[in-house]
Amino acid sequence: MHIIMFVIAVVLLRVRSMPSQPFWRAIGKKSDIERRKMNLILRYIIRQMAVMAVYALLAFLALYSFFEIINEVGDLSKRQL
Repeated sequence: MHIIMFVIAVVLLRVRSMPSQPFWRAIGKKSDIERRKMNLILRYIIRQMAVMAVYALLAFLALYSFFEIINEVGDLSKRQL
């Protein structure tokens, strides 16, 4: 119920902020500044997610390498030339 009231309030505020246009055009319009902000925020989020994915992949690579080295050390101790 609160979500519906919030959406209605946002739509009404949006319509009142642009009185020269019909309400069906005012609802979906975004200014150039709003579009730039959204693009900036979207790029920031994508960059942060990509950096975190690279960190996770590097952590898995380090973990895999560590276990491989431990396995090789175990094999070397069994051979004992």
